[in-house]
Amino acid sequence: SLPLVYTVKADGTGAYAVCSYEPSRSLAEILSQTGIKSYEETKALMLPVIVALKVMHDKKVCHGSVSLDSIRQTKKTTLLCDATGGTGCLSDIRAFLMAFVTLLCGKTMSEAGGFGSLMLPEEIRTCMQAAFAAEEPLSADSVLDTIYHCGQVAVGQSAPSPTPPPSYLLTLAETHHVPLTVLMTSLT
Repeated sequence: SLPLVYTVKADGTGAYAVCSYEPSRSLAEILSQTGIKSYEETKALMLPVIVALKVMHDKKVCHGSVSLDSIRQTKKTTLLCDATGGTGCLSDIRAFLMAFVTLLCGKTMSEAGGFGSLMLPEEIRTCMQAAFAAEEPLSADSVLDTIYHCGQVAVGQSAPSPTPPPSYLLTLAETHHVPLTVLMTSLT
């Protein structure tokens, strides 16, 4: 999921790389045209990207500009393009997670009002907390594992309302003057 580089050259105007061309759209374009994606769609789009970062990081190379603009969808796969050389692997991981969340929720953390305001799967929340607050750097391996194993979830939707108690419990609660809210709380 990285473009094939044929050659790298430098002349009086600067350095450049000659890469294979794949007709594609950036994830920023996809997001603006089709809107947010389900968790499964987001996972399918982003797994090749985290695999590409793992390959780069294993070779001690950082990407440096992971974003919805540098991630492109082709007919075959998702490509990670436009590398600028980064400051560290953790920066790549953080940028990847930000792109992942934006594709999933349609908002960046700052637009949503902070990390806590986004309704995300627990595994992704834990992964993001580790990326942004942990002392030890988070690896592409652990992010890949989290995203791959995180189950189908409803993101950005409120939790379903609890089912009402069975009628026999309601009758019992009424005869013993138990408030419905207490009954519901004890059931949950």
